[in-house]
Amino acid sequence: MTNKHLTSFVVLFENFFGYNKAKSMDELHQLIKHKIYNGSWDLFQNDWSDSLKLYKKLTDGIKTYEDAFERMVVTLKANNLDENQTTDFLDLTLEMYLVTSKSKGVLDNEFNEDYSFNRDHPNYNKFKVFSYLEKSFGLIVADFLSSKRPSQAEQMIEGQIKFRFNNIIDEYNKNETVADMYYDALKAHENQVINVSTKSDSTDIFDSIQEICKNKEGEVFNEIKHIFRDCHDYYVEEENIGGEKVVRSGKIIFLDKKDTKEHSFSISDIYEDYDDDDFLEVEEIKTTKPTPDPELKDYLEKKLDDCIAVNAGDNEDTVTILEISKENFNNIKKEKNFSNEILLNEICSVRFDDYPAIESVVPKEVFDEYKKIIQASLNKLSKDEDDSDEWDPEYIIHNGFIYCEKKIILLYDLPSKIYTDAESGNRERRYLY
Repeated sequence: MTNKHLTSFVVLFENFFGYNKAKSMDELHQLIKHKIYNGSWDLFQNDWSDSLKLYKKLTDGIKTYEDAFERMVVTLKANNLDENQTTDFLDLTLEMYLVTSKSKGVLDNEFNEDYSFNRDHPNYNKFKVFSYLEKSFGLIVADFLSSKRPSQAEQMIEGQIKFRFNNIIDEYNKNETVADMYYDALKAHENQVINVSTKSDSTDIFDSIQEICKNKEGEVFNEIKHIFRDCHDYYVEEENIGGEKVVRSGKIIFLDKKDTKEHSFSISDIYEDYDDDDFLEVEEIKTTKPTPDPELKDYLEKKLDDCIAVNAGDNEDTVTILEISKENFNNIKKEKNFSNEILLNEICSVRFDDYPAIESVVPKEVFDEYKKIIQASLNKLSKDEDDSDEWDPEYIIHNGFIYCEKKIILLYDLPSKIYTDAESGNRERRYLY
C-alpha cells in the first residue's frame, strides 16, 4: 500500500469529521505530513494530487460514508502496514476525532472494558470509524484505544521494593570474589524494604517501576547508589570486570499490594541508560542546624555524649537516639536554667544503619531526615578514602541525635575518621565536617 492511499483515507475522514472546519486545511496538511510522510513536505506535495484522485475513486457512487469505509477496509486488508505505520495512522485518526467531537480532548467511555464499542455513547456516530479500522487491522485497534483511556492512563502503584543478589554467585560460576562481595556487601541490602505508593501514567508495570527507580530523589535510587558504592572496590580478575558490573546482574523485586504478585526486574534493564558514574557522584551534605543558643547546644550535646559513651564502645558503629517533649524543650529555652535535670527520653541505641529498627521507633519525618544525612555522609566517606599523608584511616560511625516531635534539634558527632600514626601509634579523631 502506498502513502497515497492512506492520504486518501485521511481526506475521507476529514469530510466525515469536519476537521477542516474545526481546525484548518493547513493543519490537516501538517497532520498528514508528520503522521504519514515522516515530516517530509516534498513527498507529501508530490503525492497530494494522486491522493485526491484516489479519494474520488473511493467515494464514487457511494450513498453513505459507511459505504466508503467498507471500500477502505477492503483496500487495507489487501495490504499489510507495518506496526509503525498502523500506529501512526490510528494516532492521526484519533486526533481528528478528539478535535472534532465533544470529547474534551480525551476518550470518555466510547470504548468498553471488554474492548467493545459503546453504542450508547453520544459520540458513537463519529467514533464508529474505529470499528471499520478494527475490521482492517484486527485487535491492534482495541489495544490502541484501551491504552488511551484515562481510566488506564493513570493507575496507583502500591507495594514493596526489595533487592535480590543471590543469583550472582551461580551466574559467575561461584567465583570467590563475587561470593565475597555478596556476603560482605550485598546481602545486607537484601534486608532493605522500601514501601512505594504513587500514581503512574503507564499501563506497563515495568515502565511504572522504572519510573519509581529512576527518581533521583527517591529511596530506591538512593539505595542503588549505596549498593554501587559498596561494590566499587571489588574487581573480578577472572572476568576482568569491576563490582559495579556484577551488581547490574542483581534483581529489583516489586511485591504488588493489589494481588501480592512478585515482579522481578533486572537492575541492568531498569538502569540501562545510566553509567556507573551516575551512581558514584558525591552529594553535598545538608545537616539540620542545631538550636541557635550556644549554651543550650553545649548542654544537650553533653547529655547526648554521655549516653553515647555508655551505649557504644570505641569501635562500635552505633547511633543513640534521645527524645525531648515540646513542653520541656520550650521551658528550658525560655528559662535557660540548665542546673535542673532535663527530661530526655532514651529511645534506642542501635547500629547506625539499622534503618528498619530506627524507623519503627521515631516519627517518619525524623527517620527520613536522619537517613538522608547518614547516607550522604557515607557517600562522602567513600570518596575520601585516599590519604595524602602517612596516616592509616579507620572509619567509625559514632553518632546520636535528639529530636522533638517531628524534627531533629541536635545531630551530634557525624561520621569521623580515627587516624593512627604509622610510627608512633598515636590515635587522633578527625571529623569529616
